[in-house]
Amino acid sequence: MAMQVLRTGLTGINSLTISLGFLTVIGILGLTADTATTGYLHAMVELMILAYSLNLFTGLSGYANFGHVVFYGLGAYTVSVVAVSLASMGFALPTFMYIIFAGIFAATFALVIGYPVLRLRGDYFAIATLGINEAVRVTICNTPWLGEGRGIYILGLVPTYDIKALYIQLLVIAFAVVITSYLVLKTKLGYGLRAIKDDEDVAEMMGVNTAKYKRIAYALGAFFAGLAGGVVTLQFACSFPEYFFIGRSVDMFVSIVLGGTGTVLGPMIGATLYWMVKDHLLISFPYFHLIIFGTILIILVLFFPGGIIGLLNRFLKKKGRVLE
Repeated sequence: MAMQVLRTGLTGINSLTISLGFLTVIGILGLTADTATTGYLHAMVELMILAYSLNLFTGLSGYANFGHVVFYGLGAYTVSVVAVSLASMGFALPTFMYIIFAGIFAATFALVIGYPVLRLRGDYFAIATLGINEAVRVTICNTPWLGEGRGIYILGLVPTYDIKALYIQLLVIAFAVVITSYLVLKTKLGYGLRAIKDDEDVAEMMGVNTAKYKRIAYALGAFFAGLAGGVVTLQFACSFPEYFFIGRSVDMFVSIVLGGTGTVLGPMIGATLYWMVKDHLLISFPYFHLIIFGTILIILVLFFPGGIIGLLNRFLKKKGRVLE
């Protein structure tokens, strides 16, 4: 069924083909440009992946997961712990294997904590996710074999790589999360999550297995966030407690709200614009950039709650088309 949906979506110009086309363009640009440009695009693509990973759960279900960054941080630390453990035994793995371990551990953690946490709703759920993130960070900062507040350095413990090789692996993850988002949106899981977003009680009465759908989406988003965390550890050859910084969750939220929550194209548009505008404002107005961007975001939310995708659809609906 998933392949059928994918083939159907590829028959015309839609949100999926636009997203994949854009990724292809910036992929080629990053691989052919100088190292500085590759590094800039690397950070932007990383934010895209995180935005999509949050959108898989929060964007579709409506559950505000302010602690989503915990999966990013856990993915980062998983790579360091695995690298140090294997190095002590004289082994090393290809870089992509470390990244896969990061995603699997983050998803497993999400499944474990998902059973109690996903029973909560609204503000209680949002506060619980913040608490989990802080609890994990404090635990790491007080655990000697996890480096405490110093972090874990793995320079020389992983295979040699360059920024472009790592950029390719990041692009593979980006393609995977975009396609996954489209498939989720077009399958039973996506319909169930949107039913939860509209009214969870009614969805349960109609036979939707809300607990199951929430756990799957929660773990799926955690998996991709963990992959992104694994890549950043390989990029800087270290993992720090700062990877659990709540500001990273804010970046993800702003990206999906700016582009359009619960859509395929929204996280990409939002992450791209947010990254470019934030970087420019940070350079031009280092002391006022947050105030300026915050004002822009407030105006957008007030007047265009559907984000940029919602704004575009106002015009496209007149032509009988919509972007997802």
